Amino acid sequence: MNSIAFIDTEIEPRSRKILDIGSIKGDGSSFHKTSIADFIQFLNGTKFICGHNIFNHDIKYIGKVLTDAGIKSSSIIDTLFLSPLLFPTKPYHALLKDDKLQSEDTNNPLNDSIKARDLFNDEIAAFNAGCVKNHKANFVDLDDAKRMAVLKEEEKSSGKFSPGVWGTAIGPQEPVGFYRSMKSMAIWAYFTSEEIGENVLSYDPIPGEYDGCKPLSDIGNRWSL
Repeated sequence: MNSIAFIDTEIEPRSRKILDIGSIKGDGSSFHKTSIADFIQFLNGTKFICGHNIFNHDIKYIGKVLTDAGIKSSSIIDTLFLSPLLFPTKPYHALLKDDKLQSEDTNNPLNDSIKARDLFNDEIAAFNAGCVKNHKANFVDLDDAKRMAVLKEEEKSSGKFSPGVWGTAIGPQEPVGFYRSMKSMAIWAYFTSEEIGENVLSYDPIPGEYDGCKPLSDIGNRWSL
């Protein structure tokens, strides 16, 4: 846990000025300043960044800062997406304006980053509960065979997405569990990433003429949109 930092920011939306930055690492060390240079130094050696609604809020303002600190976009975790998946019957992620976590002091990013850490730890515990029940250990402590067994168990019990058109399900949709939702999000993130879109899928930044009747065999690799 020493390679992860939980962060939150306070922003003036009109000017986009960073008013305050709060962060706490897995080892307990904390940061509460407005200095960008000091924040980058604080993040030195950090591999993962976690925050609540970080994708739709904080990244807009400190995305370049995280890049300068050596944080990859694939190493950013948003507890807002995980919370309803792991706690579908308990809206643990109590929210305020901009989908931020509830805190006694709504203008204290350090307090909010601590809240994000606690929620992340609860989400991990919720996932590990089934592993401990069935295999007597947390997921990361299992050998490869037992990890695969856990994923296969989740695959069977998580439900399936109904066929859909442009994101809209056709017919009734059965309940979908954490594993299936998380797997879907991971696949979506993989295929919509810049690296995969440009270097793995077929990619043409300036498409040519439209051919609406082309044999599938002539298309080749799947295309990136």
